[in-house]
Parts: sequence; structure tokens; C-alpha cells
Amino acid sequence: MIGIRADANKEIATGHIMRCISIANQLIKLGEEVIFIVSDLYGQELLEDNKLSYVCLQSDWRDKGSEISCLREVVEQNNIKVLLLDSYQATREYMNQVKHMVKLVYIDDLCAYEYPVDAIINDALDASTDVYPYAEKQETELWIGNSYIMLREEFCNKRICIQQKVSNVMLTTGGADQWQICRSFLRDIIEKELFKDVIFHVVVGKFFTSVEDLYEIQRMRPGIVIHENVVSMSEIMLSCDVAISAGGSTLNELCAMGIPAICFSVADNQMQTVQLFEERQLMISNGDVRGNTRFYIELENNVTRMINNYSLRREMSEREKSMIDGKGAYRIAQNMCKMKDVSKK
Repeated sequence: MIGIRADANKEIATGHIMRCISIANQLIKLGEEVIFIVSDLYGQELLEDNKLSYVCLQSDWRDKGSEISCLREVVEQNNIKVLLLDSYQATREYMNQVKHMVKLVYIDDLCAYEYPVDAIINDALDASTDVYPYAEKQETELWIGNSYIMLREEFCNKRICIQQKVSNVMLTTGGADQWQICRSFLRDIIEKELFKDVIFHVVVGKFFTSVEDLYEIQRMRPGIVIHENVVSMSEIMLSCDVAISAGGSTLNELCAMGIPAICFSVADNQMQTVQLFEERQLMISNGDVRGNTRFYIELENNVTRMINNYSLRREMSEREKSMIDGKGAYRIAQNMCKMKDVSKK
């Protein structure tokens, strides 16, 4: 059995658990049994929608140290040999204790400290072995770079064709919208002449709190489509000519499908990625929403730029598609299977 320790809730949204689901699905294809281990039931619907088994620790997701005894019991009862961990709340002490139970694989975005684990996954475009100088000494495997970008299968082998005219634009902030970006942007553009023929597709995450405000705006401007309880995000993406997206795994999904996009950050862990995507001319960065008084002015300008520049969109799409081959989750799953087989010996 392979275990996956990840959470989803209103504060951390769904990004962590979604990328783990992409790996879980590949593990299952390779014939492995997989079980998710969660603090609470906020992510229950996501896991059940994907037909994935899970066990709830009924613990505080912020305090990983308090769950050790319960986690050990789950590991023993399910004969878990390898555990995938995706959490910013995991401390070095927590990892040390878990590593005594199982082979431990950690998904790292922050390079926060020396991780006492058996393998590190870092799928950042600029990921380098240089930030893990301790890895060789402690025999930690490094699965890093764009070869290990984690995508769900629905985003693989699907590409859009860039049209001369922009008719559909997708807007997504991820699982939550703490800064009410969707509402603010839509209110700004509903009366703008340039956007009168553009249909805006707003993806509502599971932890949105002001959905009714969006429907109120929709009543004033019919060219707004609100997508709730989305079954296939890739189908919405394929129907759009341009995307506006918060940082996170969605940017990789957009790249894989070659969809020109404007990206922005809503949290510290997204800032570097958003900056890097702009530096590599993969997307246009709209900066960070927090404390940015010009955020919506710049966003309107960037959307206008996209609509008016076919060559920009076409070239951006080609660069995006050359970056991701869609096999990252499969490569990780293969490595974890090998690790499990070694642990049996």
C-alpha cells in the first residue's frame, strides 16, 4: 500500500490535494493500492469524486506533530510502505518521526530547510539540485524540474488552436477566492465596450464564499458563464481563447494545453512561479493582488493586450506547449513503485 498525506480546506484551498490525486491515479494504473490520509473531511468530496480511498485522522491540519500516534496506527493497519507528503505545515521533527515508519517522499515548493526524507519532488521550472546540497549525503533522491510537473490525465494530449478573434476568456482563482478577485474584475468590465462580445467563464472553486454576488453580476451582463461543481476543467479550458489564473498547478495545466494566459499571485508561495512564467515569456504576469491598488487596472490592460494581439497569443501558446510533456505524474508514480519494491527487501 502507498499512502498520501495531504489536505484541502478554505485556507489552503485544493491545490495540494489535486496534484496528489494526479499521482494517485497513475499509481493505481500501475497496479498499486493507494490511500489518502487527511486531517478532516474538507477534501472528502474531491476524493470521492475521483473514487479514491481515504482515512480521516480528525486532527488539526496546522499541527502535524499532534497526529503522529494516529498516523502510525494508520500506517500499520494498512501496511503502508511509502508515504507521499504534501504539506507546508510539516516540520523537520515530524518528518523524522514519519521516516522511521515508512519511505517518505516530500513535495517541496519552498526549500525551507533540510528535509530528512527519502525523495524530494520539486516541479518548478527553475528547480536545481544546488538548493539541496545535503541530498547526496543523506541519500535523498531528487525528482525535480519540468519532467516531474504533476498533471491530471485530462490535461494531457489536449491542445487548443489559436484563433484570430478572442471570444471566450476563462477566469479562475483556484479552490478559493479570498480576495474576491472574480467579483471585482467582473464589476470593472461589465460595461466596457471592448469586452461586450467576449464571454467570460468564471470557475467557482469549492471554497468560494460569495457566489451569489457573481450571479448578481451575471444578471446584469449575460455574457458571463459561471461554472460550479466542475467535472472537467480541461473542457472549460479548451473552450476558451485566453485564461486569467492565479498561480499554482493551474498554470501548468494551461501550459500543457497551450492556452495563452495572464497569471497573478494571491499567496507567498505563488510569487516566484508567477514571476518565472513571465520571465520565460510563457504568460503575462499581473503581479500580486495583495496591497496592489493598480491590480484591476493592470488586469484590464493585460486582457486588452491579449485580445488585440494574435501574434502574442500564438507565440505564447507554442512556448507553453514545448515546456510540458504531461508525463510528470507517471514518472513520479514509477519512482514510488520502485521505492516500495526496494522497501520490501
